[in-house]
Amino acid sequence: FPVTIPQQTSTMNGPRYQGPMREAFGEELAQAGQRLGNTVQQVGQQASAMITRQQERDDEQAVIEASTSFMKEMSDNLRNQEQDENGVPKGILNRTLGNARGSSLQFEENYKEMRERYLGSVVSENQKRALLNKMDSHFVSEMEQVRGHETRQLDADYKNTIDTNLKEYVNKAGSLS
Repeated sequence: FPVTIPQQTSTMNGPRYQGPMREAFGEELAQAGQRLGNTVQQVGQQASAMITRQQERDDEQAVIEASTSFMKEMSDNLRNQEQDENGVPKGILNRTLGNARGSSLQFEENYKEMRERYLGSVVSENQKRALLNKMDSHFVSEMEQVRGHETRQLDADYKNTIDTNLKEYVNKAGSLS
């Protein structure tokens, strides 16, 4: 009769092959490089954000400086106490009676000249847009004041003319009797 011998596979309890070691191909070095790249990218983004914030602040400062100068000049244009060679106040809001005639038109012409000059004093489109908004807003506010002043002064001038004319008629009528 035949004898069967069970087959046994022998296994060794020694170290097993697990493939090449990760360090052998620079995986840790690659990961370190990737971490460094991420860090550099973050630093770059932060620097870019800082530069953008600084540019916005520089734009804002330039607009504030130009706007302040503009408002000072406009105020002088309206309230200057000096007189021209004809004795008419240079400040539009200081003109009285008939001297106020044409004040609105002159103020608008002065504004257009100032507007172009001040827009030329700033460099970026953002600065120009912001300054233009400030100047136009200030102009509209002041123009209302100029128109009201001109109307009141011309009304007073007209009333003075009528009163003077009536007094002359009364004086003439009194001298005829």
